[in-house]
Amino acid sequence: LMKIVYLPILFLLILFGQSCGFDKGNCGGTPGTYYFYLKEASIKQTPYFTNKAFDTISFASDKGDTLTFVKTKTDTLWYEEPGDGSPDFGYATNRYQQIRNIYATIKGNGKFEVRHSLKMEQAFTNIISIKFNNINFVIDEAWLNPSFGYAYYIGNYPMNNKTYTNAIFAYSTLGDTTSNSIIINKDFGCIVFNDKFTNTKFYLQ
Repeated sequence: LMKIVYLPILFLLILFGQSCGFDKGNCGGTPGTYYFYLKEASIKQTPYFTNKAFDTISFASDKGDTLTFVKTKTDTLWYEEPGDGSPDFGYATNRYQQIRNIYATIKGNGKFEVRHSLKMEQAFTNIISIKFNNINFVIDEAWLNPSFGYAYYIGNYPMNNKTYTNAIFAYSTLGDTTSNSIIINKDFGCIVFNDKFTNTKFYLQ
């Protein structure tokens, strides 16, 4: 009879230990590695990962030249930081997904890359990074939502006989309106790139 009583208790202890390890990363045993993935709703905040039409992107400058980029691959990177644990038993490792589009330049002289990160340095979460000609822009996906009340929200942006809705400015130096800038929205991604170094603007075609 005692064996019958002890077996369910033993099972519960084992079950508790497994769930504790999953939730906390480490509960006194060997720490593990835990993966956190981007959600589909986040990935849809730009067209680069979900819309095949944006596998090729062209921009025309106000100086008459054209840049055309074609996506060559999408890969996954991981932002890694320590999780829960203790000095005695070690710490878990938390890994946060980042997906990246790498583009080749097939016309003109330029570079383009897009990354969407579940987490980055300084505890940023759900971040869109756009690198245009080696100038990096870091955008919180929440800024693209009109209800967020982002300071550089501009609403409708008319260009080339088309109106882009819910557009925002983003700056290469956060909050510095004199730095390089882009105009971006959810449906078309980067619409305008303003390179202050060369005094050139590029417009989505």
